[in-house]
Amino acid sequence: MGHMSAIRCHYLRVSPKLKLSLAIVGSLVIGILLGSSLLANVLNPNSTAKESQGLLLSGTETIKVLGSDGSVVSTWTGPDPLTNAGVNALAACIPGSDGGSTAPIGPGSITGASGSCSSFINAVAIVFGPADITQQGGSCADNAGAENEYAFSETGCQAEIGATNILTPLGCDPNPSTGASIPPLCTGWITQATFGPTTFTPTNCIYTISQTPCAVLEVDAGTLSQLTTYGHTEGFDYLDLNATPIVVASGDSLLVTIQFTVS
Repeated sequence: MGHMSAIRCHYLRVSPKLKLSLAIVGSLVIGILLGSSLLANVLNPNSTAKESQGLLLSGTETIKVLGSDGSVVSTWTGPDPLTNAGVNALAACIPGSDGGSTAPIGPGSITGASGSCSSFINAVAIVFGPADITQQGGSCADNAGAENEYAFSETGCQAEIGATNILTPLGCDPNPSTGASIPPLCTGWITQATFGPTTFTPTNCIYTISQTPCAVLEVDAGTLSQLTTYGHTEGFDYLDLNATPIVVASGDSLLVTIQFTVS
């Protein structure tokens, strides 16, 4: 009779406490590794993680030449960029006295005069010149200096007038109450000014070429005192039309409409 081999099985008993200990140790290791990874991202100066929010302040300007009978002779529409002084004023005024300014440089003036956060725009200024480059613009009540009209240098005249500002959309409330019905918040504004028929006359524009009796070369909005004292370039926005001047005739009026939208 053969011999039968005896097979013995050995079982390892793992206590519940050991299982729990291993689970805790494993979780702890994973937690440490994950924490190290997060901490490394926080401390890493080359991390590209950031929060950005698009904020666009865009301006569109429409200029209409009106004939003596009130009819629209011509219309110009295009983008209206901010001046450097306008950008500076926004950055300085929004934080206010807590890290900002209530009287920033411009607009205002970049030449040293302080502006005011209480008003960036209450007037519009234009620069215009004679159509005939061989003539120098007659007598200007406010001489704007040399202008580069159609690539030729000539004397320009400046005129300023008060503007009307209207918040948009119409009916919006800049200081809404916490009532049951809250009106729409404001997202922009319209600035409008009219230069009447006495602006363009033979006294300040020499009409020697019937097709182009006078030309508007620049349009700027800002504070009236600064535009008058320091010139049209010290405004909130600056529109250069020297390459494509707007033609006006004696007795015409100029209607300037600027709309800014914050989005």
